[in-house]
Amino acid sequence: KKDLTDIEEKVYNVILKRFMDTMKPPFVYDSVKVTYRHDNGEFFFESFKNIIDKGFKEHLEESENIVHDIPSVGTILAVQKFDIKNCETKPPVPYTTGTLVKDMEKAGKFIDDKEMRNVLKSGGGIGTEATRAEIVEKLILKGFISVDKKQKITPTEFGKAVVPFVAKYDEQLVSPIKTAEMESSLNAIAKGEKDYDEYISEVKKYVSDITRKIISDKKQSAFDCNKSSENTLKGSTE
Repeated sequence: KKDLTDIEEKVYNVILKRFMDTMKPPFVYDSVKVTYRHDNGEFFFESFKNIIDKGFKEHLEESENIVHDIPSVGTILAVQKFDIKNCETKPPVPYTTGTLVKDMEKAGKFIDDKEMRNVLKSGGGIGTEATRAEIVEKLILKGFISVDKKQKITPTEFGKAVVPFVAKYDEQLVSPIKTAEMESSLNAIAKGEKDYDEYISEVKKYVSDITRKIISDKKQSAFDCNKSSENTLKGSTE
């Protein structure tokens, strides 16, 4: 050690401390999360650690070693003041082809219903390992999304217009819950709890009803548009 330079000795001491820490007891603490509800209905949150045994972190600074009081459920606390901070939120990180495929596999996390979430989890999410990349390619070919050289995904104007249009007829069509419902029905068929032909009939009726509704609305929109054009033309003639 006497032959080490100053920087080498510092590195040596860091490595030595890290090695010695493996011989010491674990760092034990209570992780506490508290939710406060204000009279106006707003929720506020607090989280902290109450250290039980410093263990290998015996040299913790005093400021990190404070034991916080934990309020019992139902305790009423007085609010002394509120401080307003000017903050700026960041938009979500854009999808890449890789992260989109990953979220398709883990699509159950976007469903609130626990039963349906588990169904989609056991079913492997949206698509299969072999078809998810193909689904993304179809989205590109159909003009719903574009992908740059870094594989960053951007929805096209057409793609952004399609989502609310589809949701207008059935919000579940733009949610993983529709896939979960179909998985649930397929599981029931596999267990003999649901008839295959009956399920296919249900799907055909659903598709038929939605399609008829879209066509009917399209015709109505065209009629309203023509009627409006006629009124405009009549007014300009007069």
